[in-house]
Amino acid sequence: MTEAKLKRLWILEDDTDLRTMMVAIGEVLGYSVKDFSSLKEAFEALRGTSAQSPPDTVVSDFHIRDGESFEWMLALRKSFTFCKIACLSGMLPSQVSYDLRRWNILSFEKPMSLSEVFTLLDRH
Repeated sequence: MTEAKLKRLWILEDDTDLRTMMVAIGEVLGYSVKDFSSLKEAFEALRGTSAQSPPDTVVSDFHIRDGESFEWMLALRKSFTFCKIACLSGMLPSQVSYDLRRWNILSFEKPMSLSEVFTLLDRH
């Protein structure tokens, strides 16, 4: 299978070990993976992405060293309405949880099973 035919997965996670594990799982599941360790990198990628090569699936930590990823996930949702998005967090404020549901973004509390996250995203 060529890379052009692979589903595209974007991962935003500032924990290096967790991000490495998520990339490995994504690749095993047949994704072409781009990973980011900061919101700055993630927003740069979003600005540089055309309608011809958007991500199919996004998994994002909510609390990143350089901020919270809600605005980035919202920008993704507005730009690529079909994209499957999951937010990972140890604890979300109730308003953020409500807003994520409203924008059709799945949320998962840490610790969680990464295989469960990918399975639920695939079914979503």
